[in-house]
Amino acid sequence: MRECVLEIAVQDVAGVRVAVDVGAQRVELCAGLGATGGLTPSAGLLSAALDLAPDVGVHP
Repeated sequence: MRECVLEIAVQDVAGVRVAVDVGAQRVELCAGLGATGGLTPSAGLLSAALDLAPDVGVHP
């Protein structure tokens, strides 16, 4: 039996916080998610997301 993993695409630290609050095991971190469909996030945004959610997989 396969385990399902909840991954949520987010574009900022507030989104990371919401994803963690609803039980996501991973987040896909993007910049400009709504406007462009997602771009590679800045190093600063990635660092902030990792600091906020060290136990959640963060994928840029």
